Amino acid sequence: MRRVKVFLPMTLDHYVATEQGNLNWLNNIEGFREEGFGKMYDSIDTLVVSRPMLEWLDALPNMTFPYKAKTCYVFSRSEQTAHDGITWINEDVTTFLRTLKQQDGRDIWLLGGGQFLRTVLDACLVDEIIFTIAPIILGSGIPFFPGVLNTQHLSLQHVEAFGQFVEIRYAVVPT
Repeated sequence: MRRVKVFLPMTLDHYVATEQGNLNWLNNIEGFREEGFGKMYDSIDTLVVSRPMLEWLDALPNMTFPYKAKTCYVFSRSEQTAHDGITWINEDVTTFLRTLKQQDGRDIWLLGGGQFLRTVLDACLVDEIIFTIAPIILGSGIPFFPGVLNTQHLSLQHVEAFGQFVEIRYAVVPT
């Protein structure tokens, strides 16, 4: 069965972005380009993305959609125009993921904001959480976990330093 992975950088105080959705704080920290993203990215063939995350990626200056080499599904409640490299999905993300996990293929990267992640975590569909912790405290911002309803037990799999970053890999323990 395919595994669903969550991989996002976050600050020491558990924020993934400033309150305005900015990630510029990442760029000035030693090791940002060395983090374990490549290893995780090579292990997947599919992305499941929230529409706000796609909009954020599209708004980055001088950048085209970076995940065209993978199958990419984007969830949106409203009808969307064509977008190169993605398939729009307008159904329940948990139902879709349950079906996708049963299909042949490599692992699946879940990429989205806190509410999107919360929905999938609460449905117990995440198999691995990879935190890449940056040595910065923002004080406020968009939290990694905005109030997960179900307790999630984790099992430490690996810890590695990349410059000033620490990557921590946890397997989600099925309940």
